[in-house]
Amino acid sequence: MPAEAGDGADVSAYLPDAPDAPGFVTFRPGPAKTPALRSGVIDPEAPYVFNLPKSGGWKEAKVANAVSGNYCQPRCDEPTTEVIFSSARQGKVAVIISPLTKVTRLVNPQVTAIGTPEELVNSFGPAITGDSFDAADDLVSAGQQTDANGQTYYLYELAGFDHIAGAHLLASLTFKGGVSVLCVASASEKNWDAAQADLKAMVKSFRIGIKA
Repeated sequence: MPAEAGDGADVSAYLPDAPDAPGFVTFRPGPAKTPALRSGVIDPEAPYVFNLPKSGGWKEAKVANAVSGNYCQPRCDEPTTEVIFSSARQGKVAVIISPLTKVTRLVNPQVTAIGTPEELVNSFGPAITGDSFDAADDLVSAGQQTDANGQTYYLYELAGFDHIAGAHLLASLTFKGGVSVLCVASASEKNWDAAQADLKAMVKSFRIGIKA
C-alpha cells in the first residue's frame, strides 16, 4: 500500500515533486482535508498550496481539536489551525485561518486595502507567535510579494526566544474570501541556522486560490 498523509510517512513518499523547486514537494489539500475547505471558507477547488523539503524528515502532524476549527465552522471567531507539518531536524509549518472582523468591516478585501506589512503586523503578530507580540522586540523584517494571479502576500521574519510558536518565525499573510490566511514556519534556536533557507523557501512558496 502506498504511503499517505497522516500515516506517519515522510512527505517525500507521497507528495509530488514541486515543478519549479528542485528538492521540494508540493502540498495541496484535497477538498475534504481541512475545516475551512470543508465549510467552504476557502474554495476547495482553488485552495492553498506550499512546498516542503524532500529531505529533513517532514511529516504531517496531528492538529489538536481545540485549535482545529472543527467545532466552530463554518465561521470561527478566533484563529484556527488548518494543517501542520513538522520535522525534528528543521521545525514546523502551519496554516492558520482567522476572521477579519477584528481588523476591518470591508467585505472580502485584499490585504493591501487594509494597510502595509508594517501596519498589519501588530494585528497578526500574536497569531504568528502563539502568544504576545511587540514589533520593537520581535520584528526582524517585513516585505511583500505578488503572485501571477495578482494575489499579494505580506512576508515577515520574527525572533523571540520566549514565544510558544518558536524562537525564529517566518510568515506569509494574505486575505481571501473574507478571512486572513497565514502560513507560519518556525524553528528552534538550535535548528535555525541550518534550516532557515528551507523554511524561507517554504513560506515564500505559499499560494492561495490556485486551481489544479
